[in-house]
Amino acid sequence: MPMPELQSLLSDLGLQSVRTYIQSGNAVFARPVADRAVLAEMIGNALMEKFGYTTPVFLRTAAEMARVAGENPFLTARSEDPAFLHVTFLSTPLTPDVRAGLTAPAGIPDEMQCGLEEVYLHCPDGYGRTKLNNAFFERKLDQKVTTRNWNSVITLLRMAEELP
Repeated sequence: MPMPELQSLLSDLGLQSVRTYIQSGNAVFARPVADRAVLAEMIGNALMEKFGYTTPVFLRTAAEMARVAGENPFLTARSEDPAFLHVTFLSTPLTPDVRAGLTAPAGIPDEMQCGLEEVYLHCPDGYGRTKLNNAFFERKLDQKVTTRNWNSVITLLRMAEELP
């Protein structure tokens, strides 16, 4: 979807200070609706009406994005190269049982660490080659996910922090 159309759609829903980030489907905004589920449904319905297809909507507050950025175990514990780091955002939080049972396939160079509503990835051969992709997590967790590279995570955080 074209980002100017996404920006317009979100503004038409009453969201304020809407800014989109590259051609990625990412946007930041100030929100008048407190209930995340209601807002996600509102946005999803508007996207369906405007573009004719359903797409999962993932919402995070600036504080949640700051937590994600501050808790990346591949940076806090090991100082890995951010160029090889990604975050898979989940539709629902991980339960302790699911978190304990979620492991990467054996024999791959990629690593994962579970967060609250995200999985941190270290993919030394690049995300395009990893088996820890969206399909892997959607199959294992039976939920929709979306992944962003570390640069996008940090840029979206900075954009969110700049909101009035």
